[in-house]
Amino acid sequence: MHDILGPMPTPEGKIDLLLVRMDRIGDLVLNLPVDQSPQLEGRAPHWLISSGLGFICDLAEPQRNYTEVTLRFSWRGLLRLVKWLKQHSPNQAIVFHAPWWVPLALFLARVPQRTGRLSQWYSFIFYNQGLRQKRSLAEKHETQYNLELLEHGLTQASDQEQKPRKREGVDSLPSLELSHPHLKDVLKEKGLKDRDYVVIHPGMGGSALNWPGKSYLRAIDKILPQREVVITGTAMDQAYLRELEEHFGHHRRVHWLVGKLTSRELVAVLQGARAVVAPSTGVLHLAAATGTFSLGLYSNVLAESARRWGPLGHRTQILEAPEGWDGPLAMEKITVDQVMTQLDGLI
Repeated sequence: MHDILGPMPTPEGKIDLLLVRMDRIGDLVLNLPVDQSPQLEGRAPHWLISSGLGFICDLAEPQRNYTEVTLRFSWRGLLRLVKWLKQHSPNQAIVFHAPWWVPLALFLARVPQRTGRLSQWYSFIFYNQGLRQKRSLAEKHETQYNLELLEHGLTQASDQEQKPRKREGVDSLPSLELSHPHLKDVLKEKGLKDRDYVVIHPGMGGSALNWPGKSYLRAIDKILPQREVVITGTAMDQAYLRELEEHFGHHRRVHWLVGKLTSRELVAVLQGARAVVAPSTGVLHLAAATGTFSLGLYSNVLAESARRWGPLGHRTQILEAPEGWDGPLAMEKITVDQVMTQLDGLI
């Protein structure tokens, strides 16, 4: 049985405001910056996040206070979370995304102000403040949805009249900043030179359409005469990596780092790269947060669109499949030449 609270030391004493985002890497990267809202001035939020994602809070500038929680449900875990909540007695919790039993724990712990999205049956029972958001329509960026929920909860808690939020462009949204404190040491250990390689991350969790393997292969072929290439991923990405490993697994100018990086080392490798190319996945968002030029390859499916899930940062670029094409075939319409045009000045 898995404990509900992760290895991160929990805070001492009372928590003023609890912010909850229990999801994947990219979701957390796009959610954390909302704590930069001017409405939080003078308050010290504490984050409840998924187990294994503490490295994002540790490497963030500024660092965030957090506690890790496993996503897996158990009655023992639920009771532990309730006990933890009673121990730290937050005045308010704002839930951006979490499994159903986390709002239940807030309810059982009698957290006074419980704010969340009114989208599931339990949200109408466990929350006493809520906001209806049709995120599936992808009318706004994920970070803007999160900002609106945060500010709605804070306004309701203070009994102030909520001011209509001005529709913001992506460039005006707050973004996360990540930095590895021992960047040079990590690059030296991995045999890499700062800003002298391009990272290609072809894998993803399968929540969106991906660029074809043959396209990644051709792009790497075009990059190699000019820059070394680092390929990252995990064993779960094998379906996307098999063809590339056959061609480049032993290439002298390709660093095959699949399954060879810790989460923190991955951030360092992304930070030290000349550029990063990846589909809509968490690694793309990590790269954007380090300030490295990050090129995201997106489908035209509404729920997967860059309009909602695009990376945030000053050095990001998007290539999106053209309208009029559906399914995986649409991703083939993003050409290797388009990718190389975006990378040309960098490599």
